[in-house]
Amino acid sequence: MVSQVESGIAMQNLKPTIDNIKRLYGDDKKKVQRETSELYKKAQISPLAGMCKAHLTSLYKTIVLWDTDITPLLYLSISWS
Repeated sequence: MVSQVESGIAMQNLKPTIDNIKRLYGDDKKKVQRETSELYKKAQISPLAGMCKAHLTSLYKTIVLWDTDITPLLYLSISWS
């Protein structure tokens, strides 16, 4: 819980810098991602550190359910072709 709070505070402190990076390199998504990643490395924070286990579990369930629901539709679309 403490690491989540610390990560959240660190991310809030970096928000103006990240917004500046997005403003400078707005059209170049790769450059924005690269610069933001370097900023995280310099600040020694991980953007995923603030995610609690419940969020990760929910994300996993969403991916599994989405994969389960879409797979039969893909097979049907292939068989009707």
